[in-house]
Amino acid sequence: MHKAIDRARAAEAGVAADPVSAAWAALKRHLEARSAGLSAEIRNYPTPIARCDEQLTKLIDQRASALNLLKRMNDATPTDPMHGSCPSHADARRFVNSYPRGEDDVEMQSVARLKAALSQLHGNCH
Repeated sequence: MHKAIDRARAAEAGVAADPVSAAWAALKRHLEARSAGLSAEIRNYPTPIARCDEQLTKLIDQRASALNLLKRMNDATPTDPMHGSCPSHADARRFVNSYPRGEDDVEMQSVARLKAALSQLHGNCH
């Protein structure tokens, strides 16, 4: 009975009751915010830009990486609204197991959270 109440409260708060779905959504939100922030930083980069500007190149590479990871997440997510917004656990495991080591600590903590949630659950999150 208490679990049902907890799930209802989590749903009311907009938090997924499934830890995998919650971790997946948190990682996706972080990557969306990161890519948007990097895009803004690139857009506002001071000009003129030298050809050998390593900082701008690094920003562009970081944005490309974040956008690539978002694309991979979207590709792994079912398009049928009846199945929710989280891939199967097998697809989510493949995603985190091939996740590149990044420099962003918050991102890597989100990946670790997703990996931990997957290690505790079985089956599909939808």
